[in-house]
Amino acid sequence: MWIKHFSAPNVRYIGEMAFGICGIESVYFPFVVEVGNYAFAYCHYITHIKDEDFGSLKTMGHAMFYCSEGIISARFPKVEVVSVTCFYDSYALTEICFPKAEEIWGLLNQLI
Repeated sequence: MWIKHFSAPNVRYIGEMAFGICGIESVYFPFVVEVGNYAFAYCHYITHIKDEDFGSLKTMGHAMFYCSEGIISARFPKVEVVSVTCFYDSYALTEICFPKAEEIWGLLNQLI
């Protein structure tokens, strides 16, 4: 719970539950291309995901931000595939941006 900011500019893949249930507040993974399931589940202190935080991400894992109650805005400039329940129970979320998305499945019915 003591790590608040995490930066790993050379990482290309983040595995399942890598940061799940932690007190992290911000992340910076500019070259990550794929993120595993539940990678940031229950990360209640992340509030904003900026374009540069996941600037190369193309595929979001199932429930990537599951129950991450603090997220207000999320921007993913290169994401093509958004998986099931990506932001399930993230009720503070007011902005999502996926300008390059080609597949969004199981997401909207969880937000409405």
